[in-house]
Amino acid sequence: MLNKDYLYGGTIVALVALLVLSVLTHGFGLLKATDGTTNVTSNKTTATTSNWSGTKPVVQLFTMAYCPYGNVAEEAIEPAVELLKGTITFEPHYVIYNNYGGAQYCIDNGTYCSMHGAQEMTEDIRELCVWKYENSNYWDFVLAMNSKCTYSNADTCWESVASGLGMDTSTVKACQADEGSSLAAADYALNQQYGVQGSPTLIIDGKEVQPTSRSAEGFKQAICDSFGSNKPSECNTSLSGSTGTASGGCG
Repeated sequence: MLNKDYLYGGTIVALVALLVLSVLTHGFGLLKATDGTTNVTSNKTTATTSNWSGTKPVVQLFTMAYCPYGNVAEEAIEPAVELLKGTITFEPHYVIYNNYGGAQYCIDNGTYCSMHGAQEMTEDIRELCVWKYENSNYWDFVLAMNSKCTYSNADTCWESVASGLGMDTSTVKACQADEGSSLAAADYALNQQYGVQGSPTLIIDGKEVQPTSRSAEGFKQAICDSFGSNKPSECNTSLSGSTGTASGGCG
């Protein structure tokens, strides 16, 4: 008869061997490796590291800070931009008119104007400054401004929003004072170049594009279509979340 201690020791050795084999083979092959993509179930997403190395499309979204249709577009496109940020060049821009509606709609003696008033125009410039100097806070700032402030109080409301996000408000103020006109001029020139008339307008590689829906998935598909047959793996990721129902525009 075999010694009980011998049997017990042999059992332990066998169990340890099985455990090691399971780890090395990922559960005996029962756990399949994933392709690195992620199903997104909210408007916030963390982009995976991209191995794609093709030409990056230039994606430009033109909005007005307080156009409700533009706000829907901003909230919807943000997850798509975050997902694809390693494979595209994204730029936010603003719809700017010249000599529109009178002094209450304009800054710089009627040179740069916005549909919902002068405070919307200054908020457009402020958001351009945030993009330039507080880039990592851009989306949080813009989406917070959409929900917490309005076109009639943006000039007094914005600072508490920015401070709450830990932003350097003095840098934003200096940018507005020193570079506001030049930033507005550059965006106005782009409006003229692309024939932008209203908010929102999506431009990809110099051409206006209409997404199938103003949802994260709709914007992602519109951007991914610009890659042609050479799509990055991120395009295989399905984005879900709020779907914009507003199909109109301001302008």
